[in-house]
Amino acid sequence: MNLPLKKNNPIWNKQWLGLFGSLGIFLFLTTCQSEVVEDTRVLGFQYYPLEIGRFVEYEVELITYSLSAPRETITNYQLREELAAAFVDVNGEVAYRLERYKRDNVTQAWSLDSTWSVRRNNFNLTRNENSQVFVKLAFPVKDGLQWNGNLYNNYNKATYSIQNFGKPLTINGIDFPLTLTVFRNDECSAVSMDYRSEIFAENVGIIQKHDWQIKYVMQGTCTGIINNYCDTDIKAPLPNKPNPDCVQSGRIYTQKMINYGIR
Repeated sequence: MNLPLKKNNPIWNKQWLGLFGSLGIFLFLTTCQSEVVEDTRVLGFQYYPLEIGRFVEYEVELITYSLSAPRETITNYQLREELAAAFVDVNGEVAYRLERYKRDNVTQAWSLDSTWSVRRNNFNLTRNENSQVFVKLAFPVKDGLQWNGNLYNNYNKATYSIQNFGKPLTINGIDFPLTLTVFRNDECSAVSMDYRSEIFAENVGIIQKHDWQIKYVMQGTCTGIINNYCDTDIKAPLPNKPNPDCVQSGRIYTQKMINYGIR
């Protein structure tokens, strides 16, 4: 015959202690999880989410300049970046394989072009691009934050900075309520300009990229052209494309998002 359990019964005490203990652990883990989620948002992890299957597609325009004919060559294609898998890298940290696909236009199938990798910790987000590691973001993100983007490679120090933090932006008809822009300005002189920037959108990643590296022809009507670019506000507007006759050599690379999602 089973007797009802009473409060002073040891079995009753053990059962309730176990129940309260489990409930306490659940509440503790739930609270910790909420704090972790909040911490990652404060740091800015959402500006480059790491999730297997997440992809972003871009339209790319590459303009190259040379002294030989033709002076200006324009190439257009589409690019797709997808987080394909997670792995443990040589440093014992979790990283993600970033597969990059190319095609000339929407009628063609994607073809694997290269494989990079992405890694993130509480201090920064890095991308290994063609065996060169660049610090793409530093945490916590905020307006005016600066860091050395070449910290983990052998290039000279390059100062990256965050501007336009939290600003809305529309790219190819898609509205992004929260974005930030990372600028890298290596050089702006009387003979050349190096203008690079990447725009990150919350819950998407990189939605736009500019990479301008050009040398000028300093003669005739091209004399003084640099005044249009080397001003104190070069980070605010995107410079106008130069007259091809005034460019000795270099390239203008523009990458804009056209689609994103999770496969």
